[in-house]
Amino acid sequence: MQTLHPSQPAGPLGARQATQLVAIMLWLLLLSLNTAAAAQTPTPDKTPMQERLKHWAWQPLSTAQPPEAASTVPVHSVPVHPGLVHPVDGFLSARLRAVGLRPSPPAPASVQLRRLWFDLAGLPPTIEAIERFGDDPSDSDYAREVDHLLASPRFGERWARHWLDLMRYSETLGHEFDYELPNAWRYRDYVIRALNLDLPYDQFVREHIAGDLLAAPRRDERGNNESVQATASWWFVEQTHAPIDARQHQADRIDNQIDVFGKAFLGMTVACARCHDHKFDAIPTRDYYGLFGVIQGSRYVQAPLKEVAPQSPEYQRVLSLQRRLAGLWPPAAVAEPEDAAAKGDGKGVPGPSLRGVGGDDGSGGGGGVGGGG
Repeated sequence: MQTLHPSQPAGPLGARQATQLVAIMLWLLLLSLNTAAAAQTPTPDKTPMQERLKHWAWQPLSTAQPPEAASTVPVHSVPVHPGLVHPVDGFLSARLRAVGLRPSPPAPASVQLRRLWFDLAGLPPTIEAIERFGDDPSDSDYAREVDHLLASPRFGERWARHWLDLMRYSETLGHEFDYELPNAWRYRDYVIRALNLDLPYDQFVREHIAGDLLAAPRRDERGNNESVQATASWWFVEQTHAPIDARQHQADRIDNQIDVFGKAFLGMTVACARCHDHKFDAIPTRDYYGLFGVIQGSRYVQAPLKEVAPQSPEYQRVLSLQRRLAGLWPPAAVAEPEDAAAKGDGKGVPGPSLRGVGGDDGSGGGGGVGGGG
């Protein structure tokens, strides 16, 4: 294939170019006819919504009775392991015996301790922990070590990483200029604190979905609003600084928010219903756009961690600090940047921004990223 360069003068097509053009037009015509025929071809009926609702994931919670872990009836000539004592061991034992496998022998004390530390704290055991655990730990020794790790700040730091991955946590917006997300770190610390405080999961979910709308938000010992900080999870999305199609950019951003919400809290691909009813799950397109409308009615804000009282001494103190810092800012940094296009590089330069500065007590700069209506 050959193409005509835009700078070349238009003129009569040569025989070869004319043949290529006709071939392309015929190919496009055949493609369109095939597509139209496929669209008219009848397809099997979808699984009725009522049938999908019978899937186990949509059923109410119930108590399952584990298989007998101490059964003396071997399967595939594999005897039951004598050390199985927990009810969950009944499920594991039954599955292993069904495929002719034996449980692994108990791990040495040093291996157990190392697994425990890496699992709960993400770190190798300390010398003190090794000496405390010993070579022949009892069940109470093991339980005491578990409690020790659960009470450690390292537990929240370790397991927060998994949740932050679900929320696609980032401190920048990605795309060209990769702008910084102000106060993103506050959400990171919120998740760590929530895990270390053993915050009930239902409260954790409420704060993530609508922490800015709770009638009685949860506050820490200094009075900072903890609940509103969870709503930052809605806004860790890739965004452009100047989208060409603003409506499309908004639709893609909300689709990402729905996708993350559905996968993290429901374990389902709700975003699959963007263009059609979900092919497998009981999620119609109308439900997708119902949720779309709720999110579209929210907006990004920097929410204060404490009630804003402009006349209070605390507010005035932070305002005075902001003004002092603004006076120290280099004049060249706040001046309007020169027109970069006039220099021939063809690109503008994003100007610096002077953000508000608040104390660690949250009385100044915004804490969470809320989704107020």
